[in-house]
Amino acid sequence: MGNKPAFSKVGLIVLSLFCLASFILFENKSKAEDNSVSTFLIANLSGAPISSATPRGSARYFSDAQGNRSLSVDILNVNLPAGTQLKVFLGNVNIGQITLSPMKNGHLFLQGNSVPTVNVGSTISIKNGSSVILSGDFTALPTPSPSPSVSPFPTPSNALFAPLSGNPIGGVVPRGMGQYLSFSNGRRILKVFVRQINLPANTNLTVFVAGNSVGQITLRQTRDGSLTLDTANGNTVPNITEGSNIQVRNGSDFVLSGTFRSPQTPSPTPSPRPIRFFAGRLDGSQVVPPVTTQARGAVFVSLNESENRIQLSLFFANLSSNATGASINGPAISGQNAPVIFNIAGVSGTTGHVSATFDVTADQVQQLRTGLWYVLVKTTSNPNGEIRGQIRNITRPSAFNGAINQDIAVFRPSNGTWYIRDTNGLTELDFGRSGDRLVTGDYDGDGKTDIAVYRDGVWQIRLSSDGSQLNFQWGLSTDIPVRGDFDGDGRSDLAVFRPSNGTWYIRNSLSGEFVAYQFGTAGDIPVAADLDGDGKSDISVFRPSDGTWYWLRSSDSSFAAIQFGVNGDVPLVADFDGDGIDDIAVFRPSNGTWYWLRSSDSSFAALQFGIDADIPVPADFDGDMITDIAVFRPSDGAWYILRSSDNTLDVQFFGTQGDTPVVLR
Repeated sequence: MGNKPAFSKVGLIVLSLFCLASFILFENKSKAEDNSVSTFLIANLSGAPISSATPRGSARYFSDAQGNRSLSVDILNVNLPAGTQLKVFLGNVNIGQITLSPMKNGHLFLQGNSVPTVNVGSTISIKNGSSVILSGDFTALPTPSPSPSVSPFPTPSNALFAPLSGNPIGGVVPRGMGQYLSFSNGRRILKVFVRQINLPANTNLTVFVAGNSVGQITLRQTRDGSLTLDTANGNTVPNITEGSNIQVRNGSDFVLSGTFRSPQTPSPTPSPRPIRFFAGRLDGSQVVPPVTTQARGAVFVSLNESENRIQLSLFFANLSSNATGASINGPAISGQNAPVIFNIAGVSGTTGHVSATFDVTADQVQQLRTGLWYVLVKTTSNPNGEIRGQIRNITRPSAFNGAINQDIAVFRPSNGTWYIRDTNGLTELDFGRSGDRLVTGDYDGDGKTDIAVYRDGVWQIRLSSDGSQLNFQWGLSTDIPVRGDFDGDGRSDLAVFRPSNGTWYIRNSLSGEFVAYQFGTAGDIPVAADLDGDGKSDISVFRPSDGTWYWLRSSDSSFAAIQFGVNGDVPLVADFDGDGIDDIAVFRPSNGTWYWLRSSDSSFAALQFGIDADIPVPADFDGDMITDIAVFRPSDGAWYILRSSDNTLDVQFFGTQGDTPVVLR
């Protein structure tokens, strides 16, 4: 395996993170012990749109009596070519530069006595040549204050709710909701949220209530948007009553529509539905305003069959100081703040894991399904939140009915038939033919796996949302299709790896645009995996000739490599430790042994489970949010599953010689 060199690299990374965390903790400790001589300033950076994309950023400055000083700057959504050199100015002095990454972001960190002194009112700016693209003034860190006279989250005397639905647009199911609040003092608020609108960014959608236009929603780059009207801000808000119709239109075309009703009005009893699964990645960039931190987190939410209770698991690590609380907030899209819906008890320390269960209403379920909830973790040094993550629909390669656990399924090339066994029983579907490659995923964003095949450069997808079929020409017959979510929107993207030139071609579902990365060589095995925990698939390859993994981190565009495996191993990526980050793993057919590297603590594990002819099929079959080790034995169609929830062996006979197991990545 060549493990010693690999673990020495991992050890250096862990040591570096430990030293950085120690510095941050020392910084906060010094600040707490001597507030009178410590300075902590922040600046929110803003600028004009660049080719319809609005840049944003933040800066943090710290100094103490011993002369220790640090300055960090983070910028996001800067729509300029990758590699652009941006200069950072404090006042009129150039203090450094930021190289823009392919993900349109960048970072600058300065530390030591050479860091210039920053005062309240000092201006920091980011320039492209002589043009200022971002700027802001430093202010003191705000302290919690009493609620303003006009609270942003007041208690209404009346509330109405409107679930919004619409037909798929280009294969993507739109989602939305409307919320109307009225108060005894005459104040009225109307909020409208839309998501997964498969139309170009900056498209203006018009909102109609009872047939009258009330305002517009401008779609963001992320294909979502919102409208907030508040009489306290001088807006005109109609007097909405139960039964009032609401519509969202693109010109004369209907995008979404619904009817306002009281939250207390029970919905018709739904027919039995499977458990639904949602998840999110937490970091400082999603906090409003953004926070510079090394902390990361993951949240998993499951909705029960009756749709009246959720179970939550929250993981967090490397917080800059002790956690003081966590909550589920909403309704809000990314970039907006919203009130607390549920407080999550038991959160403490800088690294930890908590679980919680909450009863939910039909309205709250609709908000959850629409992606309008987020989790916020607060700390001593960041009382308004250090990390945050939007909760979104998450699907797996074989969760065909949207359940938390994956289904047992096979594709039979001899007759082009899919056989799927889930909580609804056995399903047989004719789709595909011999020679097709399986590329199942959630392409329409409805939370269910879509049946899909790749043939001669064409992606054929059967949408679960309406049963229609989409055909996309994306790739060549010699390309290798790769399924992954490279833009982090919760939907599968079209991606291929071209061995002839070692290039990845990715068509993002979020923007409809394509990107190309030269990463790999002929003979490499392409793998899509979230190895940095930011919710996006990283471009990665496994090189069989020397057993080395190479990947490009989507979080900061940095390059990483580790020697883990030998020629003949089957490369795998799965979350074996349940921390929300994929673990690097291999299955060695020669001895039927699994080897994996836990992302949670960088420890190494091995288990003999299988024989030479078995096909590894790691997946979460028992619904505990941890990947189970499993193999499919073609000789007798047996699935051997080692359940992570109770460490018991589960054997299922489903398939025959020649079948392809659907969960194979």
